Amino acid sequence: VNQIEEPEKNMHRVSSVAGSRHSVAYIDVYMNETETDVPHLQFTIQGFEDGQNEVSYRVPLSELKKEIKIQGHRKFGEATMVSFSHRFHNLDAHFTRDGSDPTKESELYLEPFEIRSTTTLRVALFDKLGNQRSEIRDMLFEKLNPIPSIEARNNLVPGLTFNYVEGEYNMLPDFYQEIILKSGPATSFNPVEIAESDDHYAIQFAGYIEIESTGVYEFHTRSDDGSKLYIQNRMVVDNDGSHSARTRSGLIALEAGLHPFRLDYFEDYSGQSLRVSYNKQGEEPAEVSFEQLKTTID
Repeated sequence: VNQIEEPEKNMHRVSSVAGSRHSVAYIDVYMNETETDVPHLQFTIQGFEDGQNEVSYRVPLSELKKEIKIQGHRKFGEATMVSFSHRFHNLDAHFTRDGSDPTKESELYLEPFEIRSTTTLRVALFDKLGNQRSEIRDMLFEKLNPIPSIEARNNLVPGLTFNYVEGEYNMLPDFYQEIILKSGPATSFNPVEIAESDDHYAIQFAGYIEIESTGVYEFHTRSDDGSKLYIQNRMVVDNDGSHSARTRSGLIALEAGLHPFRLDYFEDYSGQSLRVSYNKQGEEPAEVSFEQLKTTID
């Protein structure tokens, strides 16, 4: 490897540059994992005249894997489109839909395709001779069956009800074991409007949420500190624990109509905030409106 002029700038260069005019390059391949090292390539440039190492660079073999990207909604309602992508134009992606290992005889990927039922896809890259040239990637696509809505009630009004308790919590309390200090109607998720203290309290919001159309929905809570969101008594978003403002999300399939809704929240110390948003799969998130949240009139 002879360097007879000054090296040019190269944004892809990952190691230093050899300076000698006469040098030798080595690539050593270490295939086996040991107690102290992982499989890797060791790249070395050595000056031919003095035998000194000028460049030494190692690459774990794990970084050289041929990556296949699988795109599509992993949980879906009626159907989802799935696509594979990779950067190896001389290789073909073959895949299976039944969870078995793909071979050169398996289905050849040509274009995005639709899945309408729960399916485990497994895909690998093969050369033109049928030799497997990548690890097998697999992904489960799960069809979610919408949860039926409940019958509409005549005495519903916009909003939720709340129960308020106090205590030094670092996780959400069991509200049934706490002494309720006050309760009433809630017109927002802002805990400051309800709390009697800056710290060490918890609020449980309850009522119903009205869903406009059947589908898979993603709900998001951003809370300081912890929160959990339940729909139809199923936990959809787990954002529990003592922490600063943090967002967590979860999926659920719902029929159009009315669904029981509950949101538990607690404040430990230093900061108090709570926001809830949602979106139908494939759409942009929006804040949950208290017009679509309902509660009963006593």
